[in-house]
Amino acid sequence: MAPADLIRLKLYAGGSQDSWDIEQLLAASADRGALIREVESGLDSLPAEVRRLWNRILRSAGDG
Repeated sequence: MAPADLIRLKLYAGGSQDSWDIEQLLAASADRGALIREVESGLDSLPAEVRRLWNRILRSAGDG
């Protein structure tokens, strides 16, 4: 499973551990910007609460 797919899965699950895991995946990425763009390319098909969580994670990490 690609990191972007894993992040989208964890966003869908939406728990506090999932959020932490996403933050760690972003921090470990060799190309954080590319990973963020790849995650965002698949967010339109997910529920609004998933997009809100993603935006919250990005804001807390200084990317949003």
